[in-house]
Amino acid sequence: MNDNIKIWAVDKASKAVKPVQSIKGMETEDLLEKLLAENPSMLMPCLTLVGRQTPTDSGPLDLLGVNEDGRLVVFELKREKLTRDALAQVIDYGSYLESLADPELAKLISDHSGQHGIGKIDDFESWYRDQHGRQLTSLRPVKMVLIAFDISAAAHRMVEFLAERGVDISLITFHGYQDDETRMLLARQTDRGIEARGASSKLSQRDARSRLEEHVKEIGLEDFWKDAVDTLGEFSNYQHVTKNGITFYTKRDDDVQHDADVNLPGSHSVVIDPSGKIRIKFFPRAVDTSPEEFQKYKKDIGFECESPPNAAKTEQSSKQWFCELDEKEWNMHKNILTKLAKNVHEKLKRG
Repeated sequence: MNDNIKIWAVDKASKAVKPVQSIKGMETEDLLEKLLAENPSMLMPCLTLVGRQTPTDSGPLDLLGVNEDGRLVVFELKREKLTRDALAQVIDYGSYLESLADPELAKLISDHSGQHGIGKIDDFESWYRDQHGRQLTSLRPVKMVLIAFDISAAAHRMVEFLAERGVDISLITFHGYQDDETRMLLARQTDRGIEARGASSKLSQRDARSRLEEHVKEIGLEDFWKDAVDTLGEFSNYQHVTKNGITFYTKRDDDVQHDADVNLPGSHSVVIDPSGKIRIKFFPRAVDTSPEEFQKYKKDIGFECESPPNAAKTEQSSKQWFCELDEKEWNMHKNILTKLAKNVHEKLKRG
């Protein structure tokens, strides 16, 4: 626990202050793992957890996830001060997963999903292809994340050493505080220096877009793809490019907090499907704005519904809607999809 961090509770009416007491890691690790399993956004945006206590040759790894770029992420939690032993352990887990052939890795995840509060994935390879539009080779290299309440100087130095040499490793420190008898506060501290160095191989948005455009050209979808992205991207404030597609974001006109550097919820996306089609998705917050319109065109466009692995559900909409179109189908439904994207964008802007 970092004793340099002090927190006070302030009564707005009386302006009275009282110190908030810190809680040692021993008291919070079990609770923290449960909270992280139920709320993966506490770790990173658009993270899908696919395993908890997944067995390996060296023992069970705490949490296993797939991030928004389709990369496999290993999370190792420690209740006491994080030492070099924990670092060796997370590297052991990462190297084990890297050593597995793609079918072995997919089977490991499928067989042990659906346990300890993690959703069941019957066929991980199909799930990954549907969600990320790529083959399983895109899961590597494995990203490693250490989670602790405190870290020793030696372990911190070793993590920095690995990150400086291009190993994708991150460090997250949680601090627990007891506000009163019923409420606990958790503060997350990310070492941005280590994160930046460890992710040095991560593409910039400009490079990611170039790579994506090259991939589109290779599979012969250049004109088709450009038309769909330009058309649907017009109705957004911000775009985020991943290996296989582009997610579009809309913010409220009165929202001054969100910009391109924070976790702004997505509205819709265009993704390359391995079949050579494009997959157009509208996330629950988008469907929530115009449910009657989506129902109206569901049959004509061939919309299907699914639980969103990377997007937040709303009280009214628990599903995201998607369609898979070839170039002929896109041209046939372009006007309707443009209308839907425009309506969603305008309504989200108004809040």
